[in-house]
Amino acid sequence: MIRAKRNQQKAAKDKMDKLKPGQRVQTIGGIVGVITQVNEREVTVKVDENNNVKIKFVRGAIHKTLDDEKTEKTETK
Repeated sequence: MIRAKRNQQKAAKDKMDKLKPGQRVQTIGGIVGVITQVNEREVTVKVDENNNVKIKFVRGAIHKTLDDEKTEKTETK
């Protein structure tokens, strides 16, 4: 049970390390947007294309990448 939790934590850390501009992401609060800039502590996410609204989040606030979700669904079919 402890090993499974460690594996989940490692997978989550690996995913956060692989964040790059252009990826669609969802934050823990449910905000969806596209990453425009990444540095070691923060991620800048564009949430509105029309008004060019960008929000900065700490890396830990990113819940999941939505691009990966699409590829996983197509691979399992």
